[in-house]
Amino acid sequence: RLAETSKDLVIGGTAAIQVKNAAEGVLADVQREAKQGKPSTYQPGDGSVQISDAFRHVRIEDGECDIELLPSADGSCCVEYSNCGSIHHECFVRDETPFIRSVDERRWFEKIGRRTRQMRVSLYMPATGYETLFIATASGDINISEGFAFLNAELKTASGDVKLNVYAEETLLVHSSSGNIAATVSGPGKVQADTMSGDVRLAGITDEGDVAAESKSGDIK
Repeated sequence: RLAETSKDLVIGGTAAIQVKNAAEGVLADVQREAKQGKPSTYQPGDGSVQISDAFRHVRIEDGECDIELLPSADGSCCVEYSNCGSIHHECFVRDETPFIRSVDERRWFEKIGRRTRQMRVSLYMPATGYETLFIATASGDINISEGFAFLNAELKTASGDVKLNVYAEETLLVHSSSGNIAATVSGPGKVQADTMSGDVRLAGITDEGDVAAESKSGDIK
């Protein structure tokens, strides 16, 4: 019986060492992926993350979040987010571009019915010029505060509203299937705004020859 006890202790100690080694391996993988710019997944709940890498492009892809761009008061860059259950967010920087996107891990029956809260992603960044901006959301609103300038920008939402005040150097494309679009645009860039059933309101544009606005059933002003 003593021999059996000693054998059990050896087996138990070996298993503990294997678990410890596996945990250390996972931690090393996470640290290595972080250095390589691979996704860092946010945990459920509300929170924020700082982006210290320099970037010239911005890309946000989300299923159902409200998305807003706001000028940072201290010149830093920070992402604030809210999650809902098994829907969370991840962010990583690659090719001078912060990628922010949602990850939906709900099972099929969890997608039935309405969510208990509206999620959001708020990106605070210096109010200066950037090369490209791409934002896509299925049902959320898009709001871009005054002070940002882009060489090219594209904003897409299926049923949300879009509100922005930006400087566009080359092109600004805004699309909403059923939401309203309110855009104040300066700069020489070409502006295209279209929605199926919402209203389109454009302001600040000096060269109307570079403007295309369309709404199937809404008003255009």
